[in-house]
Amino acid sequence: MRHRGPASAWAVLALSFGACFAERERLDTPVVELSLTTREVAAGDSIRGTLEARDASGIVDWVITARSAFDTVRVFGNAPELGWITTEFRLPVIDTMPPGTRVIVEAVVEDDQNFAIARADTVTVVP
Repeated sequence: MRHRGPASAWAVLALSFGACFAERERLDTPVVELSLTTREVAAGDSIRGTLEARDASGIVDWVITARSAFDTVRVFGNAPELGWITTEFRLPVIDTMPPGTRVIVEAVVEDDQNFAIARADTVTVVP
């Protein structure tokens, strides 16, 4: 068996440290903005707004949900690893929704690193 000298030990050590400092893919999370056209909506009308999202690694899926005690509606889509999306949406409000009902509008965006970011806002049904 041959004994390795200190120079070869240092070389192995240097290579192992070099592997630790290799460039890695940077993790980032989506930046999501949910903008509603108005804070009040009439029964039978639609909640309107815009979803904007960006992510350096790529956006995969998005969903916008309007939820109340009386109804839940969704609109969703995918963005095959685009770095940004902007989409306008319309979510219907049932015509029997009582005035004063709060409707939570939530947008969730997921990127290709499985990070999901949610933003929410509220509208109120008016007569």
